[in-house]
Amino acid sequence: IYEITREMDSIVDSMEEVSNRFIVFDVKELKPACTQMADFTMQAIRELEVLFKHLSEVKKSTIVKEQIIEVNRIENEGDIVYRQALSELFHNEKDPIEVIKWKHLYEQLEHCLDSCEHVANIIEGVITKYA
Repeated sequence: IYEITREMDSIVDSMEEVSNRFIVFDVKELKPACTQMADFTMQAIRELEVLFKHLSEVKKSTIVKEQIIEVNRIENEGDIVYRQALSELFHNEKDPIEVIKWKHLYEQLEHCLDSCEHVANIIEGVITKYA
């Protein structure tokens, strides 16, 4: 329970960090990859919500395992967008300040998704241990 709580707190902390950095960095326009990664995070959070709602049914239903797979799939898609965004950033952006800003924002968004996956993986470990 502690590990799950810690990772869920990490999701919130990373999201708060991203939102604060938009203000601090004076971001005027979002990059498409940023929006995609934020959307993936929201999707993963919704899948975790469904997972938790059905956790008590883990022995009767496959929905929890399906949600774990879905969170992992979403996180993998986020990894692809993250790598593409960094590649594009380092190849196309000439302003070093912009590179620093967006690299940090992308890393925080990636951390959000990683934390979602960690929550799902912890649950999967518990389910496997007590199956």
